[in-house]
Order: sequence, then structure tokens, then C-alpha cells
Amino acid sequence: MPSPAPALELIAVSRRYRAGLAGCSGEVAALDRVSLRVERGEFIGLVGGPGAGKTTLLLCAAGLLRPDAGIVRGNGVRYAASIERFEEIGDDWGAVLLDLPSRPRDDAERARIARREQALRTAGAAVVLAARSAVDLRPKVSRIVTLAGGRVAAASERLRMLELEVGMPRHAALVLARQLPGLRLVEGVLRVPLGQLSAEEVLSTCLSVGVRVHASRVLVGTSARSDRVAERG
Repeated sequence: MPSPAPALELIAVSRRYRAGLAGCSGEVAALDRVSLRVERGEFIGLVGGPGAGKTTLLLCAAGLLRPDAGIVRGNGVRYAASIERFEEIGDDWGAVLLDLPSRPRDDAERARIARREQALRTAGAAVVLAARSAVDLRPKVSRIVTLAGGRVAAASERLRMLELEVGMPRHAALVLARQLPGLRLVEGVLRVPLGQLSAEEVLSTCLSVGVRVHASRVLVGTSARSDRVAERG
């Protein structure tokens, strides 16, 4: 059975522009053969310093900027350059791209982002969060892709996830949303990033709010079944 199409896919995408003064300018590669695949319902972090190519990648992915080479595939992709724009995007999009040039200013702004993210998780949308640092992204995403000089600097940093099979998964996701940062509902199961929390702490939290876990397993990677390290409970 063929695997479902991803929410967003970039294949060997390049984008160049000219920089400098008239008569003394040169061509700069904003993106150089960048490939990226984002599965449905997946949350990933896109990290890089100024000039790394993050914004150019997001604009190409959303169809707002035409790449010079490569292929972009996506269905219902929206781009937000600010938190205000991010809040305006509805839940019925396949992939949502948020460009965060700086860290949230305060707890109130951080909470606004979290509420929008949770609504998109519940709706099953894929989300790409772009930031200069991975510090604020780690609890939220299943993996981090680092850009440097318009290229993917290294293989994606794959994070460990705890997958939970529970009764009434949609209700359980709403109940656990505040206690478990980064929790998302994917194909009827809950997934929680393991980093600041251990698997035991996640299971204990479920028990404390009355969510019964029928089975659990640790995933190493994003969503591929073959990435699973079986830990049934």
C-alpha cells in the first residue's frame, strides 16, 4: 500500500538573488539544492542564523517566491511572518509555516503561540516553525532541521517521542494539552516529545488526569513505523 503524500515537500530547491551596488554586485545563493519533506500532522523546527535561508525556504514552500530550480509540492500551505498572522490562519490548512525572527517577547505572547499550535495539532495540520535558536522549539517539534548558508547543515536532529494509545483520543488530547508541551494527535494516537520529560513522567501525568493508556511505545524519529523502538506498556 503506497504511503500517503506528505503535507509539504521540497526537492533540490535553489533560489539565487543579486546583492551589492550597481556595477559591483554578485549572485548570492539564498537556497542551494535544499530538500525537505514534512509529513501530515508533523511539527518540525527550522533553525538557522540571519541569512541562513529560512525565510526564503518558507516563501518558496508557500508559493510566494518562485525557486530558480527544484520542485515544491504542497496542498493548502500558508505562510505567516508574524504571530498576528499566525493567529489569523484557520485550522483547515494542510501545512502552516511560521517565521519567528526573534524569541517571544513575554509569557503572554508565548501562550498565544501555544494556543494556535494546539488548535493546528488537533486539526492534524503540519507546522514548520522557523527560529534562530532551537531552545524554544525542542519541546514542540518532532525534529529540527538546521540551515546554514542556504544548505541543510546536517542531517535532521531526530527527537524521541512517546506514542500513546488511549481511549477517546481527541478528548484525551484536550485534557493533556496544558500538562504535556508539544503533545499532538496523529491518526488516532497521542505523541509527546521526550526531552524535558521522561516516559514515566508522561504516563504518570496521564494517570493523574484520568486518561487510561492502553499501550505506549517510544519512537526514534518522526512518524515512520520502522523508526519505532517497541516499548509496550
